[in-house]
Amino acid sequence: MVSSGSIPAETPIWREGMGDWQPFSVALGGGVAAAPSGQALVECAVCHQTFSADQTIRFGSVNVCAACKPRFMQGLREGATTGGMEWAGIGARFGAKFLDNILLYIVQTAVNFAIVGAATAPAATRGAAGALAGFVFVLNLSIGIIYQAVFLHWRGQTLGKMAAKIKVVTPEGGKLSWGKAIGRPFAEILSGCLLAIGYLMAIWDPEKRALHDRLVGTRVIKVDK
Repeated sequence: MVSSGSIPAETPIWREGMGDWQPFSVALGGGVAAAPSGQALVECAVCHQTFSADQTIRFGSVNVCAACKPRFMQGLREGATTGGMEWAGIGARFGAKFLDNILLYIVQTAVNFAIVGAATAPAATRGAAGALAGFVFVLNLSIGIIYQAVFLHWRGQTLGKMAAKIKVVTPEGGKLSWGKAIGRPFAEILSGCLLAIGYLMAIWDPEKRALHDRLVGTRVIKVDK
């Protein structure tokens, strides 16, 4: 409504915690710039603050403020899109995760049999068996994290996501840094806690973000390939 100009910057608004009604531009702490008379306000695709149209630069179907232009251009060089992004649904994300888990199960099972077969001996003590079990657990966890981190940094898609035609990107649609690619698998562990409520958040989130997407700052979108 702000972008269409139906809510001018001087429109009084109220929300819980405010003592009284305030102009829209004031209530957001200066994040909304007043537009000249007759000119609609537009939202910057990077910082999501609102400006008058003449304070932004148009790229395709989005507007970018002057302060965010360098960051936006860097995203374009890394493969970001200037068009609107279509968020991936919970069904596609579940399918991709299911396929990835099958692939990881096959690899991890093969590695586990190889390690246990090589380390098992008649004289093995209970302590040695416990240490071996701990090592196998850490190894399996590491395989899963490395698998996701490498593929997410490389192209934003694991093998399961390639099959489901979805991709993990930054909020601007760009490529994930190593920090985000490594942090996302760790954050995903939290999503699996408490009856997987972190995954279910994607059902009602307006941008289809699960808990780990919120924590790391990623989005999952639909792609053609």
